[in-house]
Amino acid sequence: MNKLPSPRELLQFLSVPGVFIAESYQRQDCGIEVFGRVISGEHVFPIGLAAYAFCGHGCRDDAPFVETWPIRRSSKENTGFVATCDSLGKEIHSRLAGADWFESCFSGMKPPVRVWSLSHGSPGEDITSEMLASVGSGEDLSFHVNLYSNCVQKCAFCPVQNPIWSSVDQDRDLDLVCRLAERIVRPARAHGQMSTFGLNADDLLGHRHLGAILQVIADASGCPIHLLIPPGRLASASVADAVAGLPGLQKISTSVFGASAEVHDAVAGTPGAFVRMVRALRNISRLPLQVNGQFILTRRAVPELSPVLDMLLHFDFEVTIRSLISDCARHDEILGDVTPEIGEVRSALEAAGSRLEQAAAGAGLSIADFPVCAVPSALRSHARADLCRANLYGHELVPACSGCRHSDSCIGLSRSYRVTYGESGVRPEP
Repeated sequence: MNKLPSPRELLQFLSVPGVFIAESYQRQDCGIEVFGRVISGEHVFPIGLAAYAFCGHGCRDDAPFVETWPIRRSSKENTGFVATCDSLGKEIHSRLAGADWFESCFSGMKPPVRVWSLSHGSPGEDITSEMLASVGSGEDLSFHVNLYSNCVQKCAFCPVQNPIWSSVDQDRDLDLVCRLAERIVRPARAHGQMSTFGLNADDLLGHRHLGAILQVIADASGCPIHLLIPPGRLASASVADAVAGLPGLQKISTSVFGASAEVHDAVAGTPGAFVRMVRALRNISRLPLQVNGQFILTRRAVPELSPVLDMLLHFDFEVTIRSLISDCARHDEILGDVTPEIGEVRSALEAAGSRLEQAAAGAGLSIADFPVCAVPSALRSHARADLCRANLYGHELVPACSGCRHSDSCIGLSRSYRVTYGESGVRPEP
């Protein structure tokens, strides 16, 4: 079989009964990256596995080349884990060496990726002629789908008030994903193109069709799925366990607003939210998945950066420290009361330097969507920009930023920040 296997065929091929369950995968240069669960004795651990084909580009001299790595740092403490992964790597290597489709489908460099962000509209309007024309284009495809689901929290930085999403909206969400799969993803795969999906909603776990949507994506694409779920949803151990069984799920993120009930509850907008958040961290920390704590850095939470890091490190979480951004007028109005001053952020990051490096050496660290000068230079390697200034509401550079070498890539300052703080905290780098 030289054509690209179906997701189910590929994952079955890579799974080893009693040893490894392959659950999702995505294309890499000259190969694929696979996520799943390895069984070692009575324990189940999440792992990543990369398999490379010979490509002629100098990437690998031997083919196939297989490597495995633990998703969670705690996996290394199991004595049988390393031996099981070593044996698994050899087994996968042996299988791929005899699979003609692997080299023919994955020996080249990763093709360009075409990205769409969409939500349901009137049938015929959400799937455009341009999207249909991408089938057979040679590009891989990526769909960021906005779903409709009401949130259990009332966060101080959220612009959504009195949401009106209904079961009818959620029915249309499922219909949209089904049509994407049938009209684009499956036909594109017949041309050797692979697709990935990202899902976004106010509260994904509140969507009544989430399981069905993920099953459609798993059957059509096989890509790894990352879900951001409010901690209040995960405070029940039985719910957390059920989430772990969702098709294709590779990573769960949940929100943290502070290291004390006083701060966390005030930002979450609901009494008892801190207790539920701690329960959620405990519940998902034991799941065989990659787990991520998203610390939203509000003004009240800046002094609690170090204890938040201690809490997430205790549970072996990947850490994301996320800035507040303005993406609409309503959001901008709210953020003026909760956005911290840049200089205070920079000082807090500097003071927490050792803990941040500990997080980076453990499950991982990212510092997302801050103005460049808010992040100390020693931590810049962990900084990332998921958003750009041009796509945000009212984000601009101030006169003090003139001549800064980061001006093209910096997210800038929101209008509400400029009203509240002016140019305070800005530190241009010529």
